[in-house]
Amino acid sequence: MATNTLIQKLFASDESGVGEDSIKVSNRQELETFFASEAIADGDLVCLDISKTSDGDKMSYVKKLKTDAGLTAVAIGIADQAAIEAGDQIRVVIKGFKANANVATGAAVGERIVGTATAGRGDVLANSSTLPALAYVITEAAANVADVMVIKQF
Repeated sequence: MATNTLIQKLFASDESGVGEDSIKVSNRQELETFFASEAIADGDLVCLDISKTSDGDKMSYVKKLKTDAGLTAVAIGIADQAAIEAGDQIRVVIKGFKANANVATGAAVGERIVGTATAGRGDVLANSSTLPALAYVITEAAANVADVMVIKQF
C-alpha cells in the first residue's frame, strides 16, 4: 500500500508547535509493502524479484539487491523493519530518509550509492556506472552503516 507525501498533521489549538507529538508527524518518507523472497534485514538494499514466473508476483516480491546478478541489479528501495523471513511482508522505503542503511564503510556525506556484489549492501556510485543512484549518504558510513536519503525509483 502506498503512503502519502502530503502534510499529514494539522496542529490542534492546544499544541504550540512542531514536534510535540513525534519527529515523524510530517515525515515525507514514502513506504511500500512487499513480500520477501528471501530473508532480508533492516537496512538492506532491495530490488523487485523479477525472477518470479507470475507477472503479478514480479511487482509484489523483493529480494536483496546484488549487482553481479542481472535480475537483481536495479534497486527500488531499502528495507525498513527488523529481519524477516521469506514469504513475510516487508516495508520498504522508496523515497525519503532511512536510518542505518547497509552501506559500505567509508562512503562520505553527499556521495550517491548503488548496489554491490555483496547482497543487500550499497557503495559509492562510480562515474563509469550505468546503474541509477538509489540514495545520497547523509552520515558517513562506519561499520557498513549510514543514514541515507532515498531517491524514488518507481
